[in-house]
Amino acid sequence: MKKITLLLLLPAFLLNALYAQDKNAALFFYTTDYTLNQDKSFLDFQTNSIKDDLMFTYGFRASSYKNYSKINFINSISNECAADTSNATKQLFIYIAGISARDDAGNGYLILSESDSLAYDQMISFNDIANLLSNCQVQHLLLFMDVPYSSSIKNDIKTNITENLFPNDSIPRAELISSKFKLKASYYIASSDNTVSTIGRSRFSPLSSKLLEAFRNYGDGDDVITMYELNGYMQMLKAIPEMSVFAVHKSGGDFLFIVK
Repeated sequence: MKKITLLLLLPAFLLNALYAQDKNAALFFYTTDYTLNQDKSFLDFQTNSIKDDLMFTYGFRASSYKNYSKINFINSISNECAADTSNATKQLFIYIAGISARDDAGNGYLILSESDSLAYDQMISFNDIANLLSNCQVQHLLLFMDVPYSSSIKNDIKTNITENLFPNDSIPRAELISSKFKLKASYYIASSDNTVSTIGRSRFSPLSSKLLEAFRNYGDGDDVITMYELNGYMQMLKAIPEMSVFAVHKSGGDFLFIVK
């Protein structure tokens, strides 16, 4: 009997164990306290809601960095991106929320709680983020930037990949998982909205609201969310985010959220 047939016969919890969900990590960076008199307290509930879903539904090991510093940001990502230990992360989801700035040349920056209004050297540039993650050794990476102007990070991510980045693979769940985990995937989703707005009482930004909606629909019935499916949710937004890949992405690679 072929291996793929055996996989199809396995209970879901055994199938997931084969792909080591304990190797999936999520880093959440968000800022609520600014010197710029910006009230972003709603980000507490928004970020923790997404984090809880990733931990309890999809089995990710998650860490939050609220009102983080440059050192926190760089060290936390660098540690997860290292590939020289037996406990190396296989899938890394990075979530960034808060406010940003752009200089006269159109370069984007994450504003930190300690940043002065126009002191770009006290911020984290989108270019720094692009360079840091372009060298990440993790097999599957997804950067999610719910930050104004963050779609401009495409100018810092040098890639010539023009293929269909979100193929609809209508194949059995086990075959989908086994094939996708063999190929390096390196995606990003970045907001095209230039404000940090929320939807009515939900106190969620439109972008994060769609992410959570995708998580709570469990992959449209098969308990696996692919980038194709996630892209479908993002296309429903009025301000469609920038969705693409880093240069290290391999054709056919995917980032999967698998219900545990």
